[in-house]
Amino acid sequence: VRNDEELNKLLSGVTIAQGGVLPNINAMLLPKKTGGTESQ
Repeated sequence: VRNDEELNKLLSGVTIAQGGVLPNINAMLLPKKTGGTESQ
């Protein structure tokens, strides 16, 4: 909702229950992918 300017204005004072936040992780912070199959 925050990415949409009109909806952001409309719902500026509204909290969406269990809404959470959009996952926005910089690619530099993500762990490097390695070859092979790793069991986790």
